Amino acid sequence: MEDNNEINLGLIFKKLTRYKYLIFRITFIFAFLSTTYAFFGKKTFQGEFQIVLEENQSKSGLSKLNGIGGIDLGSNLNLGLGLNKSNIKTEVGILESPSVLMDIFKFVKEEKKLNNDSSYKNKRFKKWKNEYLDIKLQKRTTILDIAYRDSDKELILPVLAKISETYQEYSSKKRKRDLELGNNFFKNQIEIYKNKSDKSTKELRKYAIKNDLNFPKSSVKTKSQNKQVFNTIPQINDTEYARIEASNKIRFLKEKIYLVENLNDDEQLISIATSTKELVEAGSLENIKSVNDKLVKYRTVYKDSDKIIKNLLIEKKAFNDLLRKELIGYFNGQIISAKAVLEASKRPEDVLVKYAELISKYSKDIMTLNYLENQYRLLLLERAKTNDPWQLITKPTLLPKPVKPQKKETIFLGSFLGFLISLVVSLYFDKRKNIINFYTELEEIIKLPLLAEFISLNDISEEEAEVLKLLDNSSLFDSKDKIGVLNLTNFGIDNVKITDTLNKFLKN
Repeated sequence: MEDNNEINLGLIFKKLTRYKYLIFRITFIFAFLSTTYAFFGKKTFQGEFQIVLEENQSKSGLSKLNGIGGIDLGSNLNLGLGLNKSNIKTEVGILESPSVLMDIFKFVKEEKKLNNDSSYKNKRFKKWKNEYLDIKLQKRTTILDIAYRDSDKELILPVLAKISETYQEYSSKKRKRDLELGNNFFKNQIEIYKNKSDKSTKELRKYAIKNDLNFPKSSVKTKSQNKQVFNTIPQINDTEYARIEASNKIRFLKEKIYLVENLNDDEQLISIATSTKELVEAGSLENIKSVNDKLVKYRTVYKDSDKIIKNLLIEKKAFNDLLRKELIGYFNGQIISAKAVLEASKRPEDVLVKYAELISKYSKDIMTLNYLENQYRLLLLERAKTNDPWQLITKPTLLPKPVKPQKKETIFLGSFLGFLISLVVSLYFDKRKNIINFYTELEEIIKLPLLAEFISLNDISEEEAEVLKLLDNSSLFDSKDKIGVLNLTNFGIDNVKITDTLNKFLKN
């Protein structure tokens, strides 16, 4: 036996076939009504256009202005003058809002009122936008698709024209507002940092004079990642730099003295002396050169054991020793000079720390002021430039055919709906009649199996008699079990005759 929870689709289909004419009539009525509506119902027309929401308008042309004050201005100015991917969705949301489209809605209401259309009397903006207006951004682009639907064919193009004008005005108005805010911001900040830089400059100059320190040199430009960066913060102050330079010079000169003292090669000694400008100008090398020239000349005639050559070699050694002393003396003189600079550049530690703090403050204020002034120059250039509003890439166009109702879709949906309703009505009527028409339905109701079916128990056929014999000899039930007989005919049959007939075949 089938599960009680299962739906017998075969039985349902049999029931519905008994109401096929009703199903056909209801489906036909709905199909006729939907066809009538599709061909003769109120038409809805649609118009559309496309507009480009420009990205990063502020960079057009200005990104190439690289070098006003040493800054890549085009890449640094960011006043919201253009759109980027992060805020373009927000921009579309604004374009759909009442703040932008409310005048369009009022225009439509006025036109409907003139045409005696009462459907707009209590209509709200949100409902109107959802029902009649589609604003969608194409994927991975800044192209905005705008579509407007209305039953008044003559109203569509004027509405679309007003929407396009409103959007273009909005783009120009937004740019002007951003430039105005930027102008106010830079003016205010420049004034603030002018005062700050003046104050920090006076403090630093006063402190430098008081402690006999140098005022920092002007700022320098450094390269970083192929872009010029304005840098006014000195790496080290001049006094500290002089101290370090003098200390390094003393160390270097001492190394040179050690080298000269322990040098045995006369040619290297002469080489060191040649690189010393003061010794060259003093003529200290001329004597050595003269002796060397004589040695070359006389050695072509005399041997090294001759007295003339020996005297020249003694003379050469004396001049080399003198040159060595002069070099050492010169280097010692340089050391004394460097020590004087070192001593003069010494300052108390707290003075140098305070001086470094003042330089850092002064440099940051100057750098910020220069940056703001350069950005403000760029803003003034941007204000002087005339920007086109958002570009229409398609003009407002009215589609030639109505978008609603769509004939094929309307007829199909109407017919399908009629068919579903006819099925429900047929099953409802069948349920109300409360009549059992099929054995399978009876079996589901009484929850017992049907053993056999007989046309008439008054006249048993051979096949029916064989069925009764099989039942009598089967093990389906014992002598205590009972068999129920259900009369499904409209003719009166004596129950006694039925019992007598069954007793002839069912001996048990």
